[in-house]
Amino acid sequence: MNKIQTGIARLVLAASILAVTGSAFAAPTLNLPPNPPGPYTANLTFNNNFTLPSYFSAVFPGVPAGYDVSPAITYKAWCVEFNDGILFQPTAPPTYTVTNAGPFTFRNTLGTLPLDAQSANWGAVNWLLNNKGTAGVVDIQEAIWFLLNGAYYTNIGVPNIPSAPSATTVSLVNTALTHNGFVPVAGQIIGVLIDGGDGLLNNGSDLQSLLIEVTVPPQATGCPATQGFWHKASRWPDFTKVVDGVTYNGGTDHSMVIGNITYTEGQLLALLPSGSLHTGGYVNALSQFIAAVLNLTAGAQNGSIDTTVSTINSDLNGIPFVSGSGTAQHPYVLDPISASLQNTLTGFEQTLDNYNSAVGMGCTEGSGLILGSN
Repeated sequence: MNKIQTGIARLVLAASILAVTGSAFAAPTLNLPPNPPGPYTANLTFNNNFTLPSYFSAVFPGVPAGYDVSPAITYKAWCVEFNDGILFQPTAPPTYTVTNAGPFTFRNTLGTLPLDAQSANWGAVNWLLNNKGTAGVVDIQEAIWFLLNGAYYTNIGVPNIPSAPSATTVSLVNTALTHNGFVPVAGQIIGVLIDGGDGLLNNGSDLQSLLIEVTVPPQATGCPATQGFWHKASRWPDFTKVVDGVTYNGGTDHSMVIGNITYTEGQLLALLPSGSLHTGGYVNALSQFIAAVLNLTAGAQNGSIDTTVSTINSDLNGIPFVSGSGTAQHPYVLDPISASLQNTLTGFEQTLDNYNSAVGMGCTEGSGLILGSN
């Protein structure tokens, strides 16, 4: 087993560059795999001839579908800690691989980060990922180490890293530091931190954290639509997406997994306006909840509704609220839920209604949403 680890400092940057602060800039919204149920593992490849397009390549086979990190994509990956290590098997030197490395947690580098993952230079790093030009893999990796660790490093296990940074590396660093306000837009690259346990602390105590390149998805700018809008299933999006813990299976059958229980399109429609179970009370809150999930899936701006949706999804964990197949023999029926849960749901109704009605958003209902093709 080989431990690919970077360990000899050559040049120390002033500590002021490494002030521990979060990003001061608006972050693109990413739908990253949550923790729980993660952390997740990775299959990694390293080549000490640096013939890969990045320092590592990374695949995350255990990530569920519907997130902005996909198990079907091989990601360009970079090292962010020089003292923490990852054990690789020399499969066909100079190529080394490891399967099920981890566990890792996914973090938006321009979003809210724990203290140990914060850096004053995340904007500069994200600029670098989008502006590498013709720089080589070693130049880029050295620049990332400098921006996040405050020094250039040699790698004692990799002889092809030179003993001094190249002019290209120094130029990348100097230019990147003038772009610390950079925020990528849809279609550009954003760095996602694959946190090995302690962010950027770099103290040799745990798994090495990585940085992967993820394409910024189209940002949600649509206008929410009311529950009445969504009672027509032909408008429901035809793609799968995970929204605040709820899985919407638009790519298959328009079912939703709410609280780890799968509900069919028919069962959900029965709760919406014109549905047989749309009887008011807490059921109206469920209807508003379903509409909010559809709005978020279809690309509506979130209007700070995410916490409400995720909270309701957690409250409903393992608690069925509707059953039946919609036939004469098995009509749709409301499953009994406790009075306290009914009251909890009812307490969210106005917040959900305000969101679905686009209160205060100044937009036209349903505009900019990605709707179904039926």
